[in-house]
Amino acid sequence: MPQRPTSEELAALREELSSVDRALLEVVARRSRCVAEIAAFKAREDVPALDRARETDHLESMLARGAELGLVEDLVRPLFEALFAASRAEQRHVRLAALAPLRVGIVGATAGIGATLARVFTRAGLVVEGTGLDAGAPAGEIAARSELVVLAVPIDVTCAVAAQVGPHVVPGACLMDVTSVKRAPIAAMLAATSPEVDVVGAHPLFGPSAAADLEGRRVVLCRGRGDVWMPRVARLFELLGAEVVEADAEEHDHHMAFGQALTQAKAIALGATLARSGVSLARARALSTETSRADLSTLERLAAQRPGLFADLLCENPEAPSACAALAQELAALAREAAAHDRDALIRQFMAVARVVLGGA
Repeated sequence: MPQRPTSEELAALREELSSVDRALLEVVARRSRCVAEIAAFKAREDVPALDRARETDHLESMLARGAELGLVEDLVRPLFEALFAASRAEQRHVRLAALAPLRVGIVGATAGIGATLARVFTRAGLVVEGTGLDAGAPAGEIAARSELVVLAVPIDVTCAVAAQVGPHVVPGACLMDVTSVKRAPIAAMLAATSPEVDVVGAHPLFGPSAAADLEGRRVVLCRGRGDVWMPRVARLFELLGAEVVEADAEEHDHHMAFGQALTQAKAIALGATLARSGVSLARARALSTETSRADLSTLERLAAQRPGLFADLLCENPEAPSACAALAQELAALAREAAAHDRDALIRQFMAVARVVLGGA
């Protein structure tokens, strides 16, 4: 039998390991100093803080190098993902420090996405003043002393609130909404503000959250008026960790009708069908495939949200009714083909969709 190491030998090995770990920490500290220098350079030269393409390429390079050294991906990937997260935080800290005096007024800051943005903006060092149904100063007063005024109220009252708040927004400031439709709110904000006020339509593609930042989230921005605040707002969201996607209001509402509104309508229709068929959700989940469970999970998440939001998505987006009608037409065709045992027709329909999906159209 091999001889077991003595306590002295084990102590020596552990000390060697501790020495390696201390050296590792010194390397990480040196990396952090390098990141700080890069962050300062980017801020000074106005270079975008985040470069996700380079981050992805660098991670792949480090995974390959780790494999050459005999290190498994399960060790290397989380290590560098943690380092990248720290780097992003450092770069955000440097950039956000320059934005810290920014005064943000949020109408609807006491609940929902307004409360999320109020918390995230405050943690980032911005000067945030919020108002809600039962809290805060009058919305017009907050708008008059803010540089960025955010309307975070339900979709069905956004245009009315814009008409009330817009005249109080000072020249050089920006009025922005965060609703799930864009054409009507942007038009209302344009009508309610002076030509010297920038207008931006924003749609955070996520729900209320307790997260400290917007890391990994996505925000759509639609230009309303002006060239100053659109890039400022985009930079703010990016510094908070979000990916910004720009679109015009018409494109946004079209895609939301066939994406967000239709997805939720399909989920509610599924729930209603199960209920009327006498199928319990628990039993359906127990007997479902992974794909079916994903649909049921969507239904459960949707059922937990405010019902008025679902109604607004369908009522306030002018393209939502036709999107729902198109889905109903396709379902009716599938039902007819299934009832007729028309296997060839069902396969043709499946293949036509597969060509579009797999082709990336």
